[in-house]
Amino acid sequence: MRTFSVLMSSLVGLAVIAAGFSGCNSTRNLRRGPQGTVAISNLPPAPEPSRVAPPPMVWALDVLNAQGSVTVHVDPKAVLPVVTVRAPELKDRTNPALWVASEAVEEDGTRLLRVAARGPEEQKNVSLYLSITIPASDGVRVRNAGGAVELWGVAGKVDVESGDPVSRGSSILVKTRAPLTTGVRAVTNTGDVRVFCGEQSSGLVDVRGARVSVVTPALSKGGRLTGAKHDATAFAARIGASEAPIEIKSVKGLADLRFDQKAKK
Repeated sequence: MRTFSVLMSSLVGLAVIAAGFSGCNSTRNLRRGPQGTVAISNLPPAPEPSRVAPPPMVWALDVLNAQGSVTVHVDPKAVLPVVTVRAPELKDRTNPALWVASEAVEEDGTRLLRVAARGPEEQKNVSLYLSITIPASDGVRVRNAGGAVELWGVAGKVDVESGDPVSRGSSILVKTRAPLTTGVRAVTNTGDVRVFCGEQSSGLVDVRGARVSVVTPALSKGGRLTGAKHDATAFAARIGASEAPIEIKSVKGLADLRFDQKAKK
């Protein structure tokens, strides 16, 4: 999955790009602050109505939020992706969608939705709260600072990093019934990391934090865990057949990995 350098040369230019979408964005005044719906460029048309519902459209996600939270929901009832944003700290009633750019592309046969957000330079305290809904998931990459990341119902490779050497991260939550077998990375420099995934998830597990917790009920069936090493702040093992890395890391908080989400019947 390519990075945002393809979408824009730098975050400094985000306001110019996002302003080009302003004519298509709508806004509502909410008590929690202004909210806007972000225009997605190059979005494919919705499927024609049919008596037989087509399968949900599968999307990969690449999300960057310079300051604020990211929430992703997978909803099979959705027809196309929807991106909304709130900005409670904005001093005026400016549509916060002006500070978000989004585009849909096809890459290696996969539909990819890119979303990038950065608040106005003159208001350093403004956080943008992104909410993204997609019909079905095949991989998620998130980079953010200063806000929680929550991923609900995702599938495919998961790669989340909150904070960096100069920016404060926040908590990360991944909760899905899907078996994650192609790699998971969830890392923050501040806050807890919790990854709750399908029972059949597997990979080379590396969990590190101020405290760690690993739950995998399937271990009682035998043959799923090898080479386990653990103490109060680290756990490593191979779980299941996959050799894809599963890295769960919190510098200052709890690192919690659970293979306990039952598949829908």
